[in-house]
Amino acid sequence: MERFKWLTIRFALEEEEAPKRTISPTVDLLWEKELEKRALFDGKLFSVSKVLGKTVYGYFVPYRQWIAQVQNPSLKKELQIVSAGLSGLIRQNGKILAGKRSQQVTLYKGAVDLAPSGTVDRLDLRELLEDELKEETGLQGLQNVVQVGALYDRESDHVEFVIRADLEGEPKPNLAEYEWLKWFTSAELLAREDLTPICRFMIESQSKNAL
Repeated sequence: MERFKWLTIRFALEEEEAPKRTISPTVDLLWEKELEKRALFDGKLFSVSKVLGKTVYGYFVPYRQWIAQVQNPSLKKELQIVSAGLSGLIRQNGKILAGKRSQQVTLYKGAVDLAPSGTVDRLDLRELLEDELKEETGLQGLQNVVQVGALYDRESDHVEFVIRADLEGEPKPNLAEYEWLKWFTSAELLAREDLTPICRFMIESQSKNAL
């Protein structure tokens, strides 16, 4: 069975009421331990519950719960978080914006990934993409914005929303997120051994005209 699959092409998010769960004290202990290593903000994260047609349903959980689940996968049975992320497939003159992930990020430290990318903390993904773009690259002014789809990663039980857009300008990386940023052709990205698996799948899908 393949690791990745497209759940839907184009999408809408719908919020449900979060289930009531008794949360283990381990969550707070792991959160405090992580704060000793790096600066984090305990905001919220969208956890996917189901997909019906083009609508992705879910609810928001405290960010610390997801961090705890990542650090201690045995908490998955208790927390049941199916995390949601957002990737921008940002293009300029036939090239795609990507960069080397900082050692301060939660996942894929030191790997090359699309920019911007991050967790979903709101229902308006267009607004989120614009905010992440400005924060992580210093760029603004997206054009020709198109929803690509929602991608499921079976291995990490994660849903990644992908939005494609065009942009002009030279990025300046936020070093807390990326060590460097660069415009790549699809072939240049696919030739890299340090490319994240989910980014590789997205680029390959684009190359096959699946996006």
